[in-house]
Amino acid sequence: MFGALCSLLGVGPEAIRLLFSIFAAIPISHIYRLHIYQRSAREQQLFLFLTGLALHVFNFGADTIHALIGTLVCWLLLQVAGGTPDSAWIAHVVFLGHLLWGYVISATEHYDITWTTPYCLMTLRYIGLIVDVADGAQKEKLKPALAKEAINDPPDLLEIAAFGFCYSYTLVGPLCSLHRFRNWIGGDHLDEKKEFRESSITAATQSLTAGLCYVVFHLVGAAWLPDEYLSTKEFYEHSFMTRWSMFALWARILLSRYVSAFLLAEAATIYSGLGWSGKDKKTGEEKWDACRCVDVWLWETGSDFNALVQSFNRQTNLWMKKHVFRRLIWLGDKRLSHGLTLLYLAIWHGFHGGYFLLFGFEYFAVRAQNEFYALIERNPEIKSFLYQESLAPFRMAAGRIVVLYTMGYGILPFGLVTFRNWIRPLASLYFVPYILYCVALPAIFSALKPPKASGVKDPNDNDSNQKTMKSISEKSFAQSLSSPTSSKTTSSVISTKTARPAN
Repeated sequence: MFGALCSLLGVGPEAIRLLFSIFAAIPISHIYRLHIYQRSAREQQLFLFLTGLALHVFNFGADTIHALIGTLVCWLLLQVAGGTPDSAWIAHVVFLGHLLWGYVISATEHYDITWTTPYCLMTLRYIGLIVDVADGAQKEKLKPALAKEAINDPPDLLEIAAFGFCYSYTLVGPLCSLHRFRNWIGGDHLDEKKEFRESSITAATQSLTAGLCYVVFHLVGAAWLPDEYLSTKEFYEHSFMTRWSMFALWARILLSRYVSAFLLAEAATIYSGLGWSGKDKKTGEEKWDACRCVDVWLWETGSDFNALVQSFNRQTNLWMKKHVFRRLIWLGDKRLSHGLTLLYLAIWHGFHGGYFLLFGFEYFAVRAQNEFYALIERNPEIKSFLYQESLAPFRMAAGRIVVLYTMGYGILPFGLVTFRNWIRPLASLYFVPYILYCVALPAIFSALKPPKASGVKDPNDNDSNQKTMKSISEKSFAQSLSSPTSSKTTSSVISTKTARPAN
């Protein structure tokens, strides 16, 4: 059966097994709704662990031992150093080290689905757990954003295993905290009668339908514009702008693979109740976006880089913001913290130089955008003109074009994996986007920046002018009068990770 599907879809058996497992999470959720959710916490944990373990064995066989070892190590670390400040950096070293070792031994020139595919997410899941327990030991000293998910009572081995292997997210995400996981097990998603809310069916169906649409788009698009075409003689005979336009389209096709996986997994998390996020305070509408990885509307209409970050792989971005970016506040420089967070993200993806190019390029693109917003804030006449309501459609269209074309070029080293595959496509545009964002725009904005008055701190310092910078860097200028947004994420990192790319 797998052989026929592989031939029909043009993918390997590993991809078919993974896709089958993602879909399998929905009927497993149905079993959970019918027979498990009213049982004790221990029985629920055992069910979640065993079903997730079965999916791992189905996909990775004996290599599942790595996930089991990671789970045992997490428990041992909590026993030995749980709640101590040192446990945080030890967790980063141990789990990230195990993952990177896995990248080394399984490295190829292609995107491979191996045991590191789910383990890359398990790495973040267990690091986050260790850090949340450490936060619990000093909860009174934390800011509310960090204290909310701090853990006072460390989990035992079964709860750790259930948290790590939970069938609905163990293979491709999303990430969630132990705090959210415990609330779900405790039944916070149930109605007054302690039954599942009917709105979960509608929300899960919407995510499932959207995910299937993206699957079809990716399969059709990849057949029409395969990676190999970007290295053909025919491609290089096109004009400069045609090549760039094809990069923009190719990137959407590539990323639809990840979007589809996110949405299908989201359907299972919603149907199981894990996606419950309460009721809207104004409308009373029941919300199911606690585990949302993709804001489809914003992903398809967003017109600046902030919208891109807020709409794609949101849970990983939130994890990086909480566990890396905010932990670097002691550096006193937001740009440095941002850069180091992106470096961490690149290392987490693997050792290929393309990952570092992607996130380095993102750093300069986001920085250029924020400098542009700051320039507008300093010039009321320009701001008043650009914010005219009549210009909203043009502003949105211009921003959308910038996002699509910038992303299309920036994602090339990631999508084509190896140097020999991506260097020629990058060179086909004479590296113009790199020159523009990394050299030309920084020089222009630096020249236009007014001299810093004596005693005025750099707005990138964590303790200066935060309100002004928030309005500049976290508000989507291009969208403010043009389209609604439902995302509240303000992280400034982009992760393209779900099924692990090969190293």
